[in-house]
Amino acid sequence: MPTTEIDKIRTMMRWPQTPRTCLSFILLVCLCVQSLPIFALPSSGNFTSIPTRYHSRHYHHHHHRLEKRVLNPPLPTTEYAKTKMKPGTPHKDKAIFYTAKTLFSALHLIQRFDGQGISDTDNGEKVMDMEGGPFAESAKLFLDDKDTWDDNEKDIAVGQVSRAFAERAKGIVRVVFPEDYSPRIRPNTWTEYEWPALKENSDVTKVLAWWVKKGGDEPMGDGTEIWPCDMTTDPRRQPF
Repeated sequence: MPTTEIDKIRTMMRWPQTPRTCLSFILLVCLCVQSLPIFALPSSGNFTSIPTRYHSRHYHHHHHRLEKRVLNPPLPTTEYAKTKMKPGTPHKDKAIFYTAKTLFSALHLIQRFDGQGISDTDNGEKVMDMEGGPFAESAKLFLDDKDTWDDNEKDIAVGQVSRAFAERAKGIVRVVFPEDYSPRIRPNTWTEYEWPALKENSDVTKVLAWWVKKGGDEPMGDGTEIWPCDMTTDPRRQPF
């Protein structure tokens, strides 16, 4: 066999070894990479697949940025809300509060005592109704798919306006609760804003409460005093 043919055969026998050499090198590189710390860069704002180390750092940065963002519109303050109330309202001994879907039960008290709910104090701009002013602005921005209040910020807005009603109350105040009401389990506008404001309000002389089995039931009797008496030892375990 000619020398050139022998050389060709030897060359063909050596060639398959080349890929095996490359594969060995690639496997070595992969093993080295696996031993390195895991880092990642954000991609298109989607961090669902970002490793924990990066995601944790990014979350804290993002959360910090949210705390400093400018709210659009600004949240209404309690003092702002007071400027949207009719002068002198609510009248003495007339303020009626309700909690946890007992609005229609509170209407019975409003009728019985010629009372006033928060909406009755509105000066026509619908801020105390939670429908006008910044509430209307926020609703429009939401419908236009623009950045505005989130659910938590909306709750704060409602709470701060409601607190204005409590700070303006005078004399005897009345409130309706559902029978199974437990503010310790479910904090709300009453526990976070209205109740603290009523206890701090020197113009409030007494707070009377009624409990109804379901929203819409008429509150019966003369009510139970929950302020200024201490209700923390109430045998019915009402959490005041």
